[in-house]
Amino acid sequence: MEQSQLNWNRYITHIDLYKFYFDLMIKLNVFFYGITGAILSFYLSKDANGTNLEYVLFLPIFFGLGVAALSIYGDITLKYSKEDINNLVKEMDIKIGVKTNALNYVMRFSAFFCTVTSVVVSYFFFSNAI
Repeated sequence: MEQSQLNWNRYITHIDLYKFYFDLMIKLNVFFYGITGAILSFYLSKDANGTNLEYVLFLPIFFGLGVAALSIYGDITLKYSKEDINNLVKEMDIKIGVKTNALNYVMRFSAFFCTVTSVVVSYFFFSNAI
């Protein structure tokens, strides 16, 4: 196979991965906030004083921190894919290449809001007033 075809295959692979990761981040955030909302509505609707019901909040706390860590890692490692895409665009003399900035913003947004959500749920866990 000649080099130009290999470059096109790499470029298409980057585009497909970009679409997959973008879709995955949206689905992961929807799932996280759905689970967190369900658990918080259950927790806040019950009288948790004197019970072990607050331990149910560990799931959204650790899940949120995990999604935040995954988002930060993904945001950092996306620069390698971005560099390869830019090199391929220059090498193949493409006028307009794929920009991955939207995925970076989604990952940063996800990391920030999942961390904030985990901190708020941690407040519910440690608070005696609720």
